Amino acid sequence: MSNKAFEKCKKEIIETINSTKDFDIDDVLDLVDNFDLSTEELDAIFDIIRNPDSDLESVTPEKSELQQLYEKYNVTLHRKKRIYKVNLNIRDFALFNSTPYLLTYNDFVLHHHSWGNLLLDFVNYLEYNNPQKLEYLLSFNTDWSKQEIFSDRKKTNHKKLLNGLYLNCNHTALHACWLLQDIIRLYDVDMNDVNLYIHRGNDCEPKELIEKIQNEVKQNFRKFLIDTHNKSEINAQKIISNIDTAMNPKLKDLSSTYTNFFMFDDYVMLYNYSIRFESKIDENLRIPQKNKIIFKRYLSYLKEFYKLNGY
Repeated sequence: MSNKAFEKCKKEIIETINSTKDFDIDDVLDLVDNFDLSTEELDAIFDIIRNPDSDLESVTPEKSELQQLYEKYNVTLHRKKRIYKVNLNIRDFALFNSTPYLLTYNDFVLHHHSWGNLLLDFVNYLEYNNPQKLEYLLSFNTDWSKQEIFSDRKKTNHKKLLNGLYLNCNHTALHACWLLQDIIRLYDVDMNDVNLYIHRGNDCEPKELIEKIQNEVKQNFRKFLIDTHNKSEINAQKIISNIDTAMNPKLKDLSSTYTNFFMFDDYVMLYNYSIRFESKIDENLRIPQKNKIIFKRYLSYLKEFYKLNGY
């Protein structure tokens, strides 16, 4: 929810209303059109318009159930991609089937989907701004691994730093995060100044969040099928059920990250997986040709739906 846009819109609405008792509703609506507001924010703005004598400053948009779940599980939406903020102050991470997405520190921003590259670039940044003696780095070790972290010669799975040393980048997601913590301490950086966001595989997301997202996407997809493709309510529900029972299990065989066609948060990823899905069913001689045609038609519906909804 874009709080800055909402607050700015609310301020302009209040100023317009307070400037005259007989304010023109069309002028107010024109103001609203200038802001990209969510459904909840629009409802709150229209409450102001309908009740100009109420306590305008206190009006805030009511949070949806999904928004409340996002806050509960530290989910941030980047465009529409769900990313989870990691608490770097603790060692116990649930990072199975997760990839890094974003790391920020002061004005430094890293977009990476590889743990090794994220560590490499972050160390390069810290070393550039606060260089350490090479002997100090070479003597550094961890309490969770016997492997060298820094080396003065090229080794397997080591990547070269700008200072000439090599960084061990061969770690699981869990150990990569532990190493990130250790490096933050090594360079005497406040842990609270570093923000790490990850993308989780569908099966690793909170169950109640998964159920809520799937229900909302299915409702919107059913409406899309009815409004855009003139499907009946029964036919639209049948398409959704077929995707659930016949297509999702096959998708799960292709991916450990996206395992449900109603859980995609990125159109490009959906498009790429749809190509892989079509290739998989084309190679399967046990799937009747009639079913393959139906699956591909459903994929075209899904791609059109996600694209129209700005994923």
